[in-house]
Amino acid sequence: MAQTKIEHVYSVSELSEAGLVFEVSESKCLLDWKFKKGVFKMPCFHIHDATERYMRNILAFEECHISDTSSRYISQYFIILDFLINTEKDVRILVDKKIIANSMGDANMVATMVNTLCKNITIPKFNSHYVSLCHGLNGFYENPRNKYKAIFVHEYINTPWKILLQKNTPWKIAKTITAVLLVLFTLIQAICSIWSLVK
Repeated sequence: MAQTKIEHVYSVSELSEAGLVFEVSESKCLLDWKFKKGVFKMPCFHIHDATERYMRNILAFEECHISDTSSRYISQYFIILDFLINTEKDVRILVDKKIIANSMGDANMVATMVNTLCKNITIPKFNSHYVSLCHGLNGFYENPRNKYKAIFVHEYINTPWKILLQKNTPWKIAKTITAVLLVLFTLIQAICSIWSLVK
């Protein structure tokens, strides 16, 4: 039996740090998400003051009138979007990529709207396309190469630039320099080992 549950998807910021590329799709269908070779394409979602009311009405219609939960496409869309968007940082990334057109202005309001839309609705059976897409996104993040890249970027690259102006943080900068040197020396050692085999 094919899997129809999606219990977790990594957030936009986590996937982005792991090297996933987000691109706006030219498709006019909001549900037309595509993931291939490290690129996730999503159609532009225009968000304005009336969006929440409009979407809640669609979700209520699906809940009341569509008995086959695998056909509740808008519910599925927003549950996955809720996984992808946890904070305003996730919203900002999607706005920068033109995947979200935010007429509300406040990224935090968008994150709050997305995170509350699907409360108290029946969790649907997800269609095979969404299940496959979410497994692909999670697999991309959990790939050791991408995962370690994400950890390296989060711990050693992003942090120093955020803390340079703070006091009592020289050890974090030293940690970053040490990590960069370690990667550099490992690379040199690998090149020397290959060179000695070639001779």
